[in-house]
Amino acid sequence: MKPSKSNKWRWWWIDLAGLTVCVAATLVVYCVSLRPLIDERKELRLQEGSLAKRRQEASNLSASLNSVKQELDEIRRELEASPLKLQSSSVLNERLKHVNDLASETDLQINEVHPGRRYTGDHFHTVSIFVAGKGTYRTCAQFLHRLHESFKDTAVVSFDLQGNSARGNAAQFQFDLAWYVAPLDGT
Repeated sequence: MKPSKSNKWRWWWIDLAGLTVCVAATLVVYCVSLRPLIDERKELRLQEGSLAKRRQEASNLSASLNSVKQELDEIRRELEASPLKLQSSSVLNERLKHVNDLASETDLQINEVHPGRRYTGDHFHTVSIFVAGKGTYRTCAQFLHRLHESFKDTAVVSFDLQGNSARGNAAQFQFDLAWYVAPLDGT
């Protein structure tokens, strides 16, 4: 017996239901397992790219850090080799005596020598020293030259030299000096 045409599609709704279940099952499998896996893989690629970029940045920073460390070591070696060693400000009276002695050696007449303010820095402190008196232009220049040669840790901040032609060669001078000293312990 030959099946009839109407008999062949008699159970079409069952076939449709089976097809729907298969499509739904495929969508569920895709949405539950494959889609998250694809998204996770995409995120992993982005993270790998970001990681490679950060590794390159870390490598660059490491090279820069090594360069800075080498420069710091070189500066420390130069500092240790330097003949200039900053003294403590506790020897201020001794420094004032040396400045006064130097002025006397260069024939300056000192009227006033006294310390001024103390300025605090990260790596050194500065003590200002005021010197005033009388002398010629030549003796003042000699004093400043010898001061620079003798005391490498002392700088001339300002000077004022005023002459009076009625008095001859004598001139009034004022020197503001900056003496660089080692920082105190704990400061």
